[in-house]
Amino acid sequence: SWSSFRTLATSWPGLAVLLFIPFLAIPVVIDQMVAMSVPLIPTTALVIKELTGPLSADMSRWMVVPGFIIFFAGELVWRERDHNLGEISDAMPGSEWATFLGKFLGLALMLSVFMIALSVAGIIAQVLMGYNTFEVGLYLQMMLGLQLPEYLLFAVLALSVHAVVNQKYVGHLVAIIIYAFIAAIATMLGVEHNRWFY
Repeated sequence: SWSSFRTLATSWPGLAVLLFIPFLAIPVVIDQMVAMSVPLIPTTALVIKELTGPLSADMSRWMVVPGFIIFFAGELVWRERDHNLGEISDAMPGSEWATFLGKFLGLALMLSVFMIALSVAGIIAQVLMGYNTFEVGLYLQMMLGLQLPEYLLFAVLALSVHAVVNQKYVGHLVAIIIYAFIAAIATMLGVEHNRWFY
């Protein structure tokens, strides 16, 4: 798990997810704290609303996160084969579920750190706007309790697609098509409950 997390976190896309996107979220939150030219008080609930978005929201600014999940899942599943070590790792004794679970936990840790970084970005945005009543419990509840499980379910789906499809880039394409279908179901069919999307 730690090896998978370290591989993701030290890559350029991983650094973009952990550093650049939360840093970019600060001015976005500050910019969105206006309604009809009237400045809003940056309460934690309003800030969290800007930092989160359902997986099924098409054309949301947060649709980049499922794209990174698909990319990271492909990198983890195909890591040994990309380095021509696939046959060696397949010949090792032991079950394949242990390595699959390690890759999932590494991706889960990456997403957890990303959610914490977004929460810190939200608090920094509140500080920059002069608001000092932070609700850290609400950040943890919404970011780690509600948003993170939705991303983790999609991570399981993306890892499963890459495990089943025997080509890396075809696996990326299939996972993107599945995500596009999930995002389009809400608008085309009128499905509203989140459990039906997965």
